[in-house]
Amino acid sequence: PDLAVSELDIAASHGQVDANIISPHHIDMIIQYLMKQDGEIFRDAILLLCLCYFSGLRRSEAGYLQLSDFTFSTDLSGPVDMYIRQNVKRGIKSKAARRILPLDVLWPADHLSLLRNKIMYSRQLSVTPTRSLFEDNRKVEKAFLLITDLMHYVTGDQTLRIHHLRHSFANWQWRSEERRV
Repeated sequence: PDLAVSELDIAASHGQVDANIISPHHIDMIIQYLMKQDGEIFRDAILLLCLCYFSGLRRSEAGYLQLSDFTFSTDLSGPVDMYIRQNVKRGIKSKAARRILPLDVLWPADHLSLLRNKIMYSRQLSVTPTRSLFEDNRKVEKAFLLITDLMHYVTGDQTLRIHHLRHSFANWQWRSEERRV
């Protein structure tokens, strides 16, 4: 049927879209830089970047992970699962935000071994499974600022934020699925 566009009842959005994505090449550049540095903030920045980019975590989800949020076998090539759920330090956006992510499927093996090593080391030091993976919130914030600065530097895009790592995860996962079909 003939229908005039002016007769359609569609709400127009006048807001600005903020859904930038970051290329795998740029992420590799950032990780390579961080790997050459020494210090806890640099090591934590690698893991936080991976948690957001390869797992699609929100900033608060990554920063407030607990040791009990991870399960893996002693076999280094075995599965590694991460549970995203509410805890004392962090809420979640909704009930639908609870999820289990198979990190052995999502992460590159060399980055996953860094995470596995940190978890195993932290578990040896702690008697409580609810201990945070990243103990010092100030260092976590410094690591996130470092990641943001590096994203700005390597891409030249000063509007990038940590949340864009989540957008990138979703887009690159979708793209890899499209190629398989």
